[in-house]
Amino acid sequence: MELETTRLSDIAPAEGMEYLWFRVRKNPLAILGFCLVVLVLLVALLAPWLAPHDPYEINLGQRLLSPSLAHWAGTDELGRDLLSRIIYGTRASLAVALGIVAMSASFGTLIGTFSGILGGRSDTVIMRMADVVMSLPGLVIALAITAALGPSLVNLAIALGALGVPFYTRIARGQTLSLRHRQYVLAARTMGASSTFILKRHIVKNLLSTVLVFASMHVSGALLAAAALSFIGLGAQPPTAELGALINNGRNYIQDEWWYSLFPGFVVVIAALGFNLLGDGMRDFLDPKAL
Repeated sequence: MELETTRLSDIAPAEGMEYLWFRVRKNPLAILGFCLVVLVLLVALLAPWLAPHDPYEINLGQRLLSPSLAHWAGTDELGRDLLSRIIYGTRASLAVALGIVAMSASFGTLIGTFSGILGGRSDTVIMRMADVVMSLPGLVIALAITAALGPSLVNLAIALGALGVPFYTRIARGQTLSLRHRQYVLAARTMGASSTFILKRHIVKNLLSTVLVFASMHVSGALLAAAALSFIGLGAQPPTAELGALINNGRNYIQDEWWYSLFPGFVVVIAALGFNLLGDGMRDFLDPKAL
């Protein structure tokens, strides 16, 4: 007796949207994560229009003011509006985190896919190199690389992006090894399909969901790592507004001007939480066993 299976593509459009909404609303935390991510992205994109003041305008007569209607998050030691600097700092931190993830994901997925396809000695050499990098303390190595290249957001992104490549390499390689022995891949090869066609049509498309889920969670880790390095002075340099640098600047005034470090730290936590919840929800949503 032949079993009947229902695919999402076989469902009528209206029924398909209802089914998708049913699956999405089963995970309220994923919806919360999505809303937080959208909020952070909008703040970063609309920073010039959302900032109530010039984030770099110095006014020593208004230094270290407490939160008020004129300055909702107070002012810093140079009289600059903290809310405006936090909004622009969100843009800088998010741009660095997304750059780190984009660099790691693109290079790591490319290397891991070809490693899984080639196999043999090439695969062994690539994996052993990845193992060596992954065995090193990542933040310490990033600190050393950034210190050697010079403190800046660009060098910070390069260092953290390079350290993330082996993780994507392992994920892509494992998925490729699994997919290359699937029945539909073997059937395509038997019918004369080229390796390039199989790679593009059957392997890359099927491993992208796994890479995407890991990348969404990686954004939160990259955001925290970038903020940590900026906190110790190896990231954003004055007068650039960046969340980790703002937390570091407020550390000197933490006993009296508590809002200085609290507000940028709160934004970092919200952004990291949003990407983590979104990644967890995407993992459940893209799981074929849950269809």
